[in-house]
Amino acid sequence: IVRSPVSLITKRRFSRPALPYFQAICYTSLFLFHSIPAITDGLRRLPVDDPVITTFNDPLLMGFYGAFFSIYIVVLVLQMVWIKRST
Repeated sequence: IVRSPVSLITKRRFSRPALPYFQAICYTSLFLFHSIPAITDGLRRLPVDDPVITTFNDPLLMGFYGAFFSIYIVVLVLQMVWIKRST
């Protein structure tokens, strides 16, 4: 899913300056969107006899979502700054 938009935008000439930023957003989003289901599934299933959370509205799970999103934003900003400095 992520490779398709990235490969499409690389073929357009007008988007060359924005390409590194777009790639960073896409690939970093890939990690975010894989982390959310992984932590949800892990906390709902483990330990087998007594899972850590029982509902999707559990405050612990919402805290993990908030932490992942905060880390995602910080990493994106750092990547944008790094790309800006290197170009």
